[in-house]
Amino acid sequence: MKKLLKSKEVSFFKKNRIVTLSQLTGGAFTKLLQSLLDGSPQVIMIPAYPLLYLPQHYLMWVKKYKNRLNPNLLITLILKHHPSLISSKKMRGYNGLVNLGSNKNQYLKINKKNFIKNLKYFISQEKISLENIFISINLAYWKTKGYSLNRRQIILLHTHDIFSHEIFDKASSSVVKNIFTIRDIIPNLSRRLKILDKIDKDRYDMTDIYSSKNHHYFNILQMWFKDFYRYQNKYLKDKKNFFIKYESLKLNPSQEIKRLCKFLNIKFYKKIMLQTTFDKKKWWSDEIYNREKKNIIMDYKNIYDYEKHFNYEFFCLEALLFKKKKIFNYKNYFFKNSIFDNIKFIFFNMLPTKYEFRNFIDILKISNILMYINHCFNEAINPRKMKNYYNNAFYYAKKPNLNMIFIRFNLIRKFCFKNRNNKKIFYFICIIYFITKIAVYPLIVFETLFIYFKRVFLNYWYYLNLKTI
Repeated sequence: MKKLLKSKEVSFFKKNRIVTLSQLTGGAFTKLLQSLLDGSPQVIMIPAYPLLYLPQHYLMWVKKYKNRLNPNLLITLILKHHPSLISSKKMRGYNGLVNLGSNKNQYLKINKKNFIKNLKYFISQEKISLENIFISINLAYWKTKGYSLNRRQIILLHTHDIFSHEIFDKASSSVVKNIFTIRDIIPNLSRRLKILDKIDKDRYDMTDIYSSKNHHYFNILQMWFKDFYRYQNKYLKDKKNFFIKYESLKLNPSQEIKRLCKFLNIKFYKKIMLQTTFDKKKWWSDEIYNREKKNIIMDYKNIYDYEKHFNYEFFCLEALLFKKKKIFNYKNYFFKNSIFDNIKFIFFNMLPTKYEFRNFIDILKISNILMYINHCFNEAINPRKMKNYYNNAFYYAKKPNLNMIFIRFNLIRKFCFKNRNNKKIFYFICIIYFITKIAVYPLIVFETLFIYFKRVFLNYWYYLNLKTI
């Protein structure tokens, strides 16, 4: 098999060897699918998504540094903002890369010095651009692991969500194929909300959770609608795009992976492509997802959660997603698209969801208000324990989180965080932090109502527009 010409690797892969992997709906198993391709000598990839916010970072770097953005500075910035490239123990996400192997005690690590050397070699081959950086990082990672390059390989870029994918897609002229994962999203709604509530406890201060949870239902709907609104029917028919359903993968894993391999023009390896692994180590997902711990394609029943949602919620969601569910052959149980059903939607949509209703009741409970005050006091006297919202792209680059204005634009909190180790103004920080947090609570109550009305109008807007696509 012919080897690549030296100093021409990036140029070769740019021509016709790039494939992206993204989810078309939230919680749509991109890591699972990628883990099934692990071990194929024809697929160059970095496990999970340590480069998740690289498109957003690149735009920030270009704006900030402009002509000063050279290979050496780029490498410094990449390692600073994406340290999990070197070790999956750094800047941990929820990708299950720190509990790998049969005993769930292994993680991923590469030689930093060799990676920098390889990255500098590849990144210097072409003019600096987002696609060249993506390609260079993947080739450098692959070479650092000790693997060879050849002309039959492809590079799989795990862009993960549509927002990151769009930035890359606009900046790239080399992508020849795209893989999109999809699932029946309505049965998965309560599970997604539960996961987001768990993530909040890890990512946010306790006082900010009172605000962040207000946004979850709205953010999920907004992402669903934007995904479907962007990718219209003509896009679904484009031959360069491959769509794979979770339900189909679950029922016929061998058949679906064979279909994917045919699309990618790579060999199907039965022994390794039906097991979930990363770097040839068993992958079990992350405990936050509460899946059954099996090193195979994990089962998940597609049934509506009637305990966590009202029936009219399902009716409204089916109405909003009616056409898209039909395209992907998902069944509707409530909305049948009759004239009467369309009239009912107008009224049902104005009713609060069970998640919204519970949030509003909880925020008015005296016990929760007293608990909030207690959290305010504990955070105020322990400023060193404040979560760092300012150096992690989860907070400033993840699109849905930008809606959280009380968290995003709390300048007093930012001041307190930056001066949390300043002993001279320690008591001043404690006092203004406590007063600010107490003052925010009535605004959070208002925010709860505001997001309800915002969700109602969002649904009406997309109801009118999605039905015409």
